[in-house]
Amino acid sequence: MKLKRRVWNHEMSDRETSELAYYERNMLALREGYSRVLSLDGGKMTFHIPDWFSVGNLKQIEPNWDGHTTEEKWARIDKMMGITNA
Repeated sequence: MKLKRRVWNHEMSDRETSELAYYERNMLALREGYSRVLSLDGGKMTFHIPDWFSVGNLKQIEPNWDGHTTEEKWARIDKMMGITNA
């Protein structure tokens, strides 16, 4: 698969700019040995994990990321754990 380089420009929306930031982070993660993702709750919460990190006998699943941002992920975790903003 050939990847096309994505570059920021002034015409990009805030959403496109945010998505580009995640893309760049993900590219760096792949380069630095974080090619695996731990997915929780059907893709509503995902974490990049180091390739060397043992996850025991967890089975590999099809990618299921739902497009959430990091902020959305942590809001979901807070809600699931009963944490509210003070």
